[in-house]
Amino acid sequence: MTALYKQSWSQIYPSVYFILRNKADAEDAMQEGYIKGFGKLEELRQPERYLSWQKSICIREALNRYKKDKKHLEWEKEEKVVNSLNDAAVLDDWPVDRLLGELKKLPHGYQVVIQLHAMEGISHEEIGNQLGIAASTSRSQYSRAIMKLKQEMNVKR
Repeated sequence: MTALYKQSWSQIYPSVYFILRNKADAEDAMQEGYIKGFGKLEELRQPERYLSWQKSICIREALNRYKKDKKHLEWEKEEKVVNSLNDAAVLDDWPVDRLLGELKKLPHGYQVVIQLHAMEGISHEEIGNQLGIAASTSRSQYSRAIMKLKQEMNVKR
C-alpha cells in the first residue's frame, strides 16, 4: 500500500488542493481519502483503474469538506474574474461589487467551475479531469452559472 500511496499522491494532491486552496485542509482531505480508499481496496474490481478510483475518493472528500465547512470561494483576483467574464462577452460591464455578490450566491459547483475556467483559464476537459466529472458537465455548469448571473444582474438593474 505504501507504493500505491507514494505513486499516486503527487497525481491526486493538486486536484484536492485546487478545491480547498489550503495546504493543511488539502493534506487532511488526502489522508482521509486514502484511509477510505485503502479500507475499500478489496472492492476495486479493475486494479488498473486504481489511480482514477482513488482520485475520485479524494476529490469527493475535498468537496465534502468544502461544503461542510461552509467556506466560500475567495475571489482573490476579483477584477480578474470580472474582466474575464466581461472580456469573453459573457456579461456586460457590471459593477465588480455587485457581480461578486452574485457569484458568491451561486451553488458550489458553479462557483468552482467559474473560478477554474474564468479565473484560472483551465479548459473544461481539464476541469472535468480535476473534479472527476465529464467535460460536458463542466461546460453545462459554466453556462448555467452565466445564465443565472445574467438573470440576477438584469433583475437588479
